Amino acid sequence: MAEAIVAARISKENLRRYFQRRNIPFNETSGEITAEFKVQTITGTQYKLRLYIPRDFPNSVDPTLSVIDPRCLVQRNETAIPQNAPDFKTLGRTNEGFQIISISYSSPNAAVFVHQIFMEGTLWVNAYEEHIASGANLAQHIQQCRQIANQSPSTPVQFWSDAQTKRLAKEKGLLDDFFDPEFVEWSHDRRTVTVTIKSLQENTYVLEVHLHHDFPNSLPTLSIAHPQELFQVNGEPLPVFSSDFATLGKKHDRLIICHFRPNEWLDNCKITHVILKGMVWVNAYEQYLLQADKTLRDCVRELFQCSSE
Repeated sequence: MAEAIVAARISKENLRRYFQRRNIPFNETSGEITAEFKVQTITGTQYKLRLYIPRDFPNSVDPTLSVIDPRCLVQRNETAIPQNAPDFKTLGRTNEGFQIISISYSSPNAAVFVHQIFMEGTLWVNAYEEHIASGANLAQHIQQCRQIANQSPSTPVQFWSDAQTKRLAKEKGLLDDFFDPEFVEWSHDRRTVTVTIKSLQENTYVLEVHLHHDFPNSLPTLSIAHPQELFQVNGEPLPVFSSDFATLGKKHDRLIICHFRPNEWLDNCKITHVILKGMVWVNAYEQYLLQADKTLRDCVRELFQCSSE
């Protein structure tokens, strides 16, 4: 059965009312409630999950989550995944033969409960696809995703919603239209995109945009992935935190640069806009190196004035 957490229990009546209010299809037979959810992974593949609320829930048996489509799940080596294995977080099969996957819940609130279950299922199918793609240990990948996404393995994991997935698909199309797709590279989880650009001096830079879990509501982070070290006119490294150089610290040893002020960022701003702001910074930086009597801030201002004339 699914992993249990000692916590306040949600009632079946609360779940019924929640499903009805949200128009989530569910069936009830002999006291057992089933509800189905469609999940789209970060690669665009669709899965269907089925949640089973047992007859005697919440008194003794936990809910069960299974993957019903695709019905046959295989390992990277094309053999069937183990039906009951910690490395795959699998817990046997339902009476219909669907693979049960490990879940947990900790809330007596119906909305939070359903969200937690949905996120657990989304986490599992994305980890499963990573196993197929790279051979990664599925359980270990889930743990790593928890740590990366939330900096804590005990907090709920955030993944892209359907609306965010559609938005990211549009963002990818815009970047591919504006830049050569050969020079645009997305991370597997779609949280990071790098774009290789050429400056006006024909030097190569790689700009990296990191998207936060509530994209596009919050400001993305823009950093310089290549070159790894940038210098001032006097030969000293660029300061990590500086208003004169529009630097905002480091992330994974990469210099973060300012692109939008937080109060200027709107949810209709595009990743392409962020990259274009990065290109202005790069060219201003090179102008600063060529014109030692000017600050980088002066060069940025001049470039923006030229672009608006």
